Amino acid sequence: AAVALAAAAAPAEMNADVHARIAAHADALARLRFVLRVQTDGGEREIEGETTCIVIDASGLLLCSNTELGGYVRAMGQMLGGRSFTATPSSLEIFLGDADEPLGGQLLTRDSDRDLAWVQIERDADASPLAAIDLDAHVSDVRPGSAFFVLRPLDPFFGRAPLVTREVIGAVTEKPRRLLVPATPLRAGFGAPVFDAAGKLIGLTVLQMPESGLGGGNPVSFISQGARMQDMIGGVVLPAREAARATQLAREIWAEDEALDPAAPADDEVSGTR
Repeated sequence: AAVALAAAAAPAEMNADVHARIAAHADALARLRFVLRVQTDGGEREIEGETTCIVIDASGLLLCSNTELGGYVRAMGQMLGGRSFTATPSSLEIFLGDADEPLGGQLLTRDSDRDLAWVQIERDADASPLAAIDLDAHVSDVRPGSAFFVLRPLDPFFGRAPLVTREVIGAVTEKPRRLLVPATPLRAGFGAPVFDAAGKLIGLTVLQMPESGLGGGNPVSFISQGARMQDMIGGVVLPAREAARATQLAREIWAEDEALDPAAPADDEVSGTR
């Protein structure tokens, strides 16, 4: 019994089987290319961007990091004294698998608090179902010391081969919400799915930053302030349960918008307090 208990407590290691189970979800990753219209105090400019999103519904619903879709511009405004910077993605193009021809897409809703954004792929009604990651099929028994595995595709230069990296949970927070904080800074960017060794979804990587107070404390204490910033900008894991609840709220908002005006685009903000 003691041996079995020790084995169960041992952190999961990376091996060929673990890699294969997690890399099998790579078909549910989509490459999103867009043009970002950025409005700052200095005027307006356009920036081309690209990120990877998760297909969470076989009909073509994508879950992305709002930071990757321009949310970082708002964060920069906060860091610069609360200045009002905005960024709106347009000209969305989605690439599935090895496809060279993109599909169109529409930004539906954002949740800045949780760093989420939803995009609907424009497809024919009779198109084949897409490979998707089910947010409801997740594990939640994750605690400090647990290993987790992040999936992301490599650059197109490397054929977008699936890269799986092993990380460890260093802390679990309940404020501002339940979050899994890695023991070391993540190397995967934001919006990447996170799994356990069995290939079950844990959550996705996001950015979480306060509205203000980033410069608090002793202004000359560069080391402590630097560590504080690194805890935030390195990224954390939003549990899949949080993402599933936010998606349900987002669906309710889309239904309300469609009932009011079926032709109107729905780029509403999901309230973090609802």
